[in-house]
Amino acid sequence: MTKTMAWVGISAAGLLAATGAWAGAAGPLGQFTPTGQLVTPDAAKGSVFQRLNPGLADMPGFEAGQAAATALSPDGKTLLILTSGFNRNFGPKGAQIPALSNEYVFVFDVGGARPVQKQVLTISNAFLGLAWAPAGDRFFVSGGVEDKVVEFVGGAQGYATGRSFALGHKAGLGLLSRPEAAGIAVSPDGAHLLVANLQNDSVSLVDLTTGKAIGELDLRPSAQDPKAKGKPGGTVPRAVLWLSSTKALVASQRDRQVISLSLTPGGLKAGARMAMSGQPVAMAANRRGNRVYVALDNSDAVAVINPIKLTLVETIATAAPKGMLPKGDKLGGAGTNALALSPDGRTLFVSNGGENAVAVIRFGDGAQGRRPATAKVMTEAEREGGGKAGNVATHSAVMGLIPTGWYPTGVAVRADGKGLYVINGKSPSGPNPKGCRNNLVVGEDDDPTCKAAQQYVWQLEKAGFLTLPMPGGAELGRLTRQVAINDHFPGYAD
Repeated sequence: MTKTMAWVGISAAGLLAATGAWAGAAGPLGQFTPTGQLVTPDAAKGSVFQRLNPGLADMPGFEAGQAAATALSPDGKTLLILTSGFNRNFGPKGAQIPALSNEYVFVFDVGGARPVQKQVLTISNAFLGLAWAPAGDRFFVSGGVEDKVVEFVGGAQGYATGRSFALGHKAGLGLLSRPEAAGIAVSPDGAHLLVANLQNDSVSLVDLTTGKAIGELDLRPSAQDPKAKGKPGGTVPRAVLWLSSTKALVASQRDRQVISLSLTPGGLKAGARMAMSGQPVAMAANRRGNRVYVALDNSDAVAVINPIKLTLVETIATAAPKGMLPKGDKLGGAGTNALALSPDGRTLFVSNGGENAVAVIRFGDGAQGRRPATAKVMTEAEREGGGKAGNVATHSAVMGLIPTGWYPTGVAVRADGKGLYVINGKSPSGPNPKGCRNNLVVGEDDDPTCKAAQQYVWQLEKAGFLTLPMPGGAELGRLTRQVAINDHFPGYAD
């Protein structure tokens, strides 16, 4: 049986006060970002922070940037990290070197005390989508602007490239837009792959037996009802989530919607639509399947929804524990972008990109799916007062914050619940005096001097991978204060 996290049952304010987190030394030294934030990725005791080196023979010192997604295998022994950015390198004449210009999937063995990099796989383009097959024998990566999904199959020598599933789009819907395969998910029975087509306002369904795309569903309301022409909805889908082998959800980032999907003998069908208070960019479900957690990027929150009724259960602010910020100060810009559940389902770990931190949220009964169907939803006033609403036993709360590298983009929890894995996309680039730009040229390859310098800022920003033991009450309090100092919360100074 998985043990409950050490801080469950302690109030957030009580935890911080009891550990002296409101006063004391600032903690480890770090690096400053151009915005003045301090980044301290190794602040947690026992943490390990490392760069991602793909081991290029011709560039042994090269480190990858823009880590974008992470996925833990079903057995909890293998962790994948996907990059999606500008991992491009150019020759002395400014021409891109194909063999040195790829995105990467880093494969780590996490079955032991510390992660061990076992393999690095290349993919020419990628964007966000990374998903395991339920059997754990293979995984899939979205090919981004190449409008495809690539399969990697496990074997005695590690993972190797398998099939490639073309999605069949000639162009995106926007002006000069290209198609872009984004979030992906494999159905629980392993039969189908669902793909969010970011630039085509649709989802594609791939039959994993035949390896063919067998259907596409336009998510805009007018596609289902001609009378709804011009009605907003369904555009820029980013994340998908299977609830069962015939039911799924898709998140429309631009229109702030979560849309229910059904797989019928006739293909995919859109069902109810639920408005979100922010842009939904990531989703996760509990084991019971009666709660889904949605990361709302630009509103610094997580929405807890009942996926069966598609109703809102609770909205949880993610920026800080209650009472840490001045009343009425919503901070802004925390940038909630990814999430992961603890094995016992009682705690949610949320990546706040703009805050350079992971928020630790303790769930109330309602957010765990334990609330009776007749219970009412807590009002904002009831939440602020810490009271109960109807027969709600407890409310959800941010228990603390954990410092990470610059702009975390993904988080995973160890299978035994005793540790965390966090990836981040950036690092301070430092000066780039040769990162010039010739504004007088118009061709893509007409700027050889600047390209040959290898000092484009995205080339200089490197990804990071943080591993840390699960922090207990006192340690979480110390780390929370470190985040407050790093991000210049009102009233905090080193």
